[in-house]
Amino acid sequence: VTGIDSKGCEAQPEVIVVDPKLAPDLSITGVTNACEGSDVDIIAASSSNYAIKWYKGTNSATGELISATTGNISSKDGVLSLKDLKNGTFNYAAVISNGACGTEKPFSLTVTPKPSVKLFSSKEGSSWADVNTIEICENDSVMVDARSTNADIKYIWNTSSKSAAKDTIHPSNDLTCIITVEDANHCTNNDTVNIIVNRNPILTINFKDFIFYSPLRSAPFYHVILSSHRTFVF
Repeated sequence: VTGIDSKGCEAQPEVIVVDPKLAPDLSITGVTNACEGSDVDIIAASSSNYAIKWYKGTNSATGELISATTGNISSKDGVLSLKDLKNGTFNYAAVISNGACGTEKPFSLTVTPKPSVKLFSSKEGSSWADVNTIEICENDSVMVDARSTNADIKYIWNTSSKSAAKDTIHPSNDLTCIITVEDANHCTNNDTVNIIVNRNPILTINFKDFIFYSPLRSAPFYHVILSSHRTFVF
């Protein structure tokens, strides 16, 4: 292009070469629903080599940059790591930029509460109790009852293959009974009770070297002294 003014003078325009840059691509993969107490990794990736940043919030303009490990949240190489999740809905945003153009994508995670469970136990002649430890005698049994406020619960015992909320255990040795409950969202929770098995005492009877006779009895009877210092008459 040549420009000519009213006096016939010509001028050539300065040529400016513009290097167009496309905004880098960005994709996010990860679960959008998780269970309370679980750990998840959300992965932001790009075919370019530009750094990816994560923000807490719905966008980078109003959100907080996650630059390092902050509590249970950390970000490194595009991976957002979330530990020991709490209940609720949480919003994040991933951003990538080549200096001239950038790409931003939001991500939302919903955390579902884990189901409730309390493990009650009872031995013969005792009432139900929510205790950490229960003691029984050898050859005795323990009844256990898992109670939850949630509906559609699946019960998983480590002591049997039963799927009911109640079970009866006949332990020969000390053991820890664990009940795991799972809800429709596949979220789990558990409770335990330690069962202590006390061995039955060994009773030794020492007979004296003499026999007593009584005019009130038609047969002799033995005067027996037990090792426990109790006296019995047969």
